[in-house]
Amino acid sequence: MQKTTVEFKSTSYTRVSVLQQSQRKTDMLIEENQQVTRERAKKLQNRRTEFERVLDSLSGQSQKIKELKLESGRVEANGFSLQTVEGIEQQQRTEYLYLRENLLETIPPHISLKYVKIVDVSFNRLHSINFIGQMPLLRQLYARGNLIESLADIPLCPSLEYLVISMNPITSLVGLDQLPNLRSLIIEKCKIDSLQGLPEGVSTQLESIRLGGNPVSDENRFLNILLLVCLPDLRRINGVDVYEEEKKQANKFPQKLASCLRLGMKIDDVEEWEKKDYSTINKEA
Repeated sequence: MQKTTVEFKSTSYTRVSVLQQSQRKTDMLIEENQQVTRERAKKLQNRRTEFERVLDSLSGQSQKIKELKLESGRVEANGFSLQTVEGIEQQQRTEYLYLRENLLETIPPHISLKYVKIVDVSFNRLHSINFIGQMPLLRQLYARGNLIESLADIPLCPSLEYLVISMNPITSLVGLDQLPNLRSLIIEKCKIDSLQGLPEGVSTQLESIRLGGNPVSDENRFLNILLLVCLPDLRRINGVDVYEEEKKQANKFPQKLASCLRLGMKIDDVEEWEKKDYSTINKEA
């Protein structure tokens, strides 16, 4: 009986010891988590303070903060209800600028961000993207859902390779020749009804174009062929790879037709044009 009692006490003591060790480990983990939380809160506060310093001119505005990220080389201010970005140029080393879902009507063209590579100003109230002239390293621009009616005032921007400018009341492609190294253009759901302003193949690097939701796309089942007449090096149209048969059919037409299309000529039936006398095509343009 005594042996049984001793063994019972030993087992009980061991259980108590294990529980105490477990409790100590739990307390240590809680303390570590609290320390991490305090450090994160401190970093977040520092970011908020820095953001307020950069945009101190906006102190009188009513701002609804949905998301805030200000890190080295990156400014993110989506959904702030911002009406101006005066002062943003203080962040000279900014490489990524995200200003989606604000109330911006203009970004002054004098604002210079020499190192910025990606800009997203989607869903604002912008009437122009002429500010890209002060961004010599800009490679990607997202400007869907604004009030842009024309691209004619685009300044020369040789660095831009990717442009998304859908859901704007844009009526023509005039101005794209200012983007000689553009490789991908997404300009869907606008008001484009012709290929007027489409850059010449020899002066553009355009490989992919999306025109869905425009009158020129909805009303012309020969759009792919017409685009290839103007830009024979296109690889994708409206998200689909170009077929060899389409290239062969486009090669049947002379470059005079491409010139007419760039001037705004509207062609509804390619089969009818195959029968035309191309010596009169310039007169009809």
